[in-house]
Amino acid sequence: MAEQRAATAPSFSFPIGYYDLHPDSSINFQLNRFYGWVGDDSMLTEMGEALASVNDYPTFTKIVLDLGEKALARHDVLKGAYYLRLAEFFLLFSDPRKLPTRQRFVDLILDHFQIPSSACSRIPFESGWLPAYRLTPARPKGTLVVFGGFDSYIEEWLPAALVFRDAGYDTILFEGPGQGAALELAHLTMNPEWEKPVKAVLDFFRLDAVTLMGFSLSGGLVIRAAAFEPRVCRVIAYDICTNGLECALRPLPPSAQKELLDWIDTGNEGAVDKFFADAMAKSLLLDWMMKLGIHNTGVKTL
Repeated sequence: MAEQRAATAPSFSFPIGYYDLHPDSSINFQLNRFYGWVGDDSMLTEMGEALASVNDYPTFTKIVLDLGEKALARHDVLKGAYYLRLAEFFLLFSDPRKLPTRQRFVDLILDHFQIPSSACSRIPFESGWLPAYRLTPARPKGTLVVFGGFDSYIEEWLPAALVFRDAGYDTILFEGPGQGAALELAHLTMNPEWEKPVKAVLDFFRLDAVTLMGFSLSGGLVIRAAAFEPRVCRVIAYDICTNGLECALRPLPPSAQKELLDWIDTGNEGAVDKFFADAMAKSLLLDWMMKLGIHNTGVKTL
């Protein structure tokens, strides 16, 4: 397949630092996460002032959507796009605003970074397809294949992908089962056998001797994929999340963690489901995390 080349994109520099923008750690992390792709210091001021006293996701979403619309009205496209993504992040999948907001983010980002349709592919995979972008310099010195974690969209990563392209690397981004468009549009739910989507991508682009990069949860998936796929010569585990259950249990006291693990070991599904149902009623973050997990994996119970 012919290599795809994107047009020259706007220059970009990444900010440095992690900021205390909100007392809730889950909200503070996401504020820093999406600011990091924009780097406009006015965003720090706007978010800090607008969200300081917010302590629930519905109010948070409403305010951030408003910040996004105001930024877009001022033609601050990059800021507005990432505000939309930040707001959409905490929307439940039953919310009719979620998918349209996601699509607006994707469309704005692709337009802002001047990514042509020729750089986009749909790779056949099982019962659906995997979305991919290929950004190729004139004389590539290597191939980098990148994918994200449990809750990211690969379009978020385009600013970094363009830096790698401009540094001389043939850069391919894709989403696998349970991620982004592969989940929402192609209806492929999460599967830890990540060597399978990696193989599909390498076959589609006829690649060999690649560097594979995964971040967040995919810092673990990238290692698994490399263990089974001989065409992967180098691995970059950009943060490693190898145990999703451990993340879910982290907010719980040790005694509750032990009780829950005992039920899991003995196959007591009813007790596990009741435990999480009760805990979700008391924790907005856990409620969101568990519903996200059910959606991404396609399971029917907790």
